[in-house]
Order: sequence, then C-alpha cells, then structure tokens
Amino acid sequence: PDATEYVVKMRFVNLALEERARHAVPLQGETCRWSFGDGTTSTDVSPEHVYLAEGDYDVTLVLAQGYDEKKCAMRVHVARDWARETGNIDLREAYYDIVKTYDVTRMPPRQAYRAMYFFERVAKRDDVVRVGQSLLARENGLDEDTLFDAVSLLAETMRVQGADFPAARKLLTAYEPRMKDPQHAAALALAAGDIAMWHVKDLEAAEADYRRVIFTYADKADKMTLRKALVRMGDIYRWRHDGEKAREFLRKAQSIPVDDRTPVQRTVRAGFLARSIEEFLAAGDMQFAYGTLVTWAWEFP
Repeated sequence: PDATEYVVKMRFVNLALEERARHAVPLQGETCRWSFGDGTTSTDVSPEHVYLAEGDYDVTLVLAQGYDEKKCAMRVHVARDWARETGNIDLREAYYDIVKTYDVTRMPPRQAYRAMYFFERVAKRDDVVRVGQSLLARENGLDEDTLFDAVSLLAETMRVQGADFPAARKLLTAYEPRMKDPQHAAALALAAGDIAMWHVKDLEAAEADYRRVIFTYADKADKMTLRKALVRMGDIYRWRHDGEKAREFLRKAQSIPVDDRTPVQRTVRAGFLARSIEEFLAAGDMQFAYGTLVTWAWEFP
C-alpha cells in the first residue's frame, strides 16, 4: 500500500538469432552481450530482465562471432502497462530468481539500493544484508535520504536476523554523526537505543542514545521519534523503580501531538491501517502485518 516505485519485467528479443532459430539454422559460434542500462548484463539470446524502477534506459546488444562484432543500441522506456495488467499482476516473488543474479557491485548506488528494498519486500534477509554491506562499502553517489534509508534498512534487517545485535547498533551509531539532517540522526540514535535496550540489555547505553534524541536533537527531531524516546526513558526509570522520574518523561511524551492530521484524515488513516493489516494477514505476510500493527499502536495510542 505504500509503493511509489514499481519493478517491471521486460523480455528482450534478439530478432537476428530468433529468426535463425525459427528456421532451424544452427548458430555458428555467435555470442550475445546485453547491457540493460542499469548496471546489469546478460549473455542469453533473448533474456528476461527485471528493472527495479521505471524510467528510460539505454539498452545495448552486441553480437559477436570471432573478431567480428555488430552492435545495436536503443533507449527503452520502462513503465507498467496498466491496461494489460488489470487482471494479471505478477507477484514480487516471481522476479526473485532474476534479481538475485545481479552483480550489485556494478550497479549504480541508487539501483543497488532499490535491490535492497526489493529483497526486503520478498523477505530475503540474507540478500538485504549482502547488498546493503556492498552498497555502504561504496556509498559515494548516494544522497543523504537514500543513505539514511539504506543504513536503517540494513540495521533493522540485522536486528531481525538476531545474529549480531552489537554490530547492528555499531552501524547505527557510526552513521548517526554523519547525518546532516537532525531528523535522520535522531532516528538512528533511537534505533540504536532500542537495540541496546531490548536486545543487548544495556540500559546505560540505551539511556545515552535516548538522551541524544531528547536533548541533542530536541525540537529538530521528528515528533514521533521524540515521543518514542521519551516513552523509552519512562520505561527505563520505571524499571529502576523511580516513579517520579518515569512520570516526568511520560508526561512530556503525552504533551507531544502524534500528528497534525485533521479528525477526518485520522479516521481515514485508521481505516487504511486496518485494511492493510487485514490484507497482509490474508496474504500470510506476518512481518508486514506486525509492522503495520506497531505503526497503528504508535499513531493511535
């Protein structure tokens, strides 16, 4: 329900060799080299290719036989054909076998980020980590919004995997000071605090992270991020049996508006979340059902 970009599968036909195949003329050592304009390639005669975003791409085919090469290039517009797909929309999972073969080290950073997002959507967490680590190793060319999303997604995937919580927290704290936007920095500090609190069981480290959200970033942080940090601080002092301090933080959290929506917009939003959860449950997608439930709980406390 939150999709703004679509993956598109296309089939490219090598007319020269397809014609020969139709007439049962055997190949004479010819090879094909396709370049799809998004950093990926293929040596199939007539390959299927999944684009991770709509747009215009320069596609090239090189036919080679020995030292003789012929090149064909054209710009291809990639977009969903809504008229044809009204009754036949593919599931994301059907594209996994193609996308998993991509060499993400050769893809532009933005395309590699989209590969991360695709793997997250089809619940292939090992692929998310693999692509995310490769992407952050060569992060030049990423704008801050994309870098923030990539770091957040990688750390959250590592957290869900449960293999190395300290490494996930270290990733968040390493990128926090590199964020120029205080909302991004505050969100990474909050995520680091949650890992320290719930998984590493280090309340002192968690408190330090939450205090940065509350005091270092203060009114520059997103309202929901600030609200969550205050609630977490209330939990920490409640566990320390300091009711007065816990109430102080919780009252501050209560004073922060959840959002700026009108009553009508809030009604629509609640309905949207409920219907989304129903659809995720019907599809057996428990990860997104749970995530949407958590969103609902925070937006409508």
